[in-house]
Amino acid sequence: MKKKISFFKLFLSFLKTGTISFGGYMMLIAMIQKEFTINNKSESEIKNLNNSEDIFLRGWFDFKSLNLRYSNKITFKKYLPKKESERQLLELFNSSRSIHLGFKNFIGCKINIKNNLKHLDIFFDFKLSKKESFLFKSFLEYFETKKINIKKINDEVTEINRKDYEQLLKNINNQDKFLRYSLKLIRKICRSDNNSNEENLPQNDDLKKDDKE
Repeated sequence: MKKKISFFKLFLSFLKTGTISFGGYMMLIAMIQKEFTINNKSESEIKNLNNSEDIFLRGWFDFKSLNLRYSNKITFKKYLPKKESERQLLELFNSSRSIHLGFKNFIGCKINIKNNLKHLDIFFDFKLSKKESFLFKSFLEYFETKKINIKKINDEVTEINRKDYEQLLKNINNQDKFLRYSLKLIRKICRSDNNSNEENLPQNDDLKKDDKE
């Protein structure tokens, strides 16, 4: 009797070849959602799933599919900045909105994604900094619970405050307004980061000293 091969393993192998088209990607997501949907199961049943690899891949697919479902591509591109650091932050802000909206409707997606929040880098096409990781997780937590740890936020991200979180949540159902306000916060964050980097640069006297040596 032949051993049954996991569909997820087959797809992961196929994905690594780099030959998948966007249309193929969309078709495979639809197939997975149809064959492996767990949104009709209870929360306790989902948590009892034993195959960690399938949970990992379900989380990845759910993250990508919720971003496609709850984000308008044209609206997102409208606010996309030119600077790479700002572009990455906008993707993070936009994803936090899409994922929150998906969590409200798909309990299975919520659990699969939350099971992988310790490894956020798997969801994005760039490596997240400590600040970016904190922002994403704190947005998800606040959007869901409406509770916020101001002290922790002040320790991690000094550029935004409670009112900013409240404003983002207020605009959560309107992507245009949400991204407009997000971009305002992103520029504030990046400006602060740039100033901090400049402060850490060697002063002119230090540079002269190095030249003499």
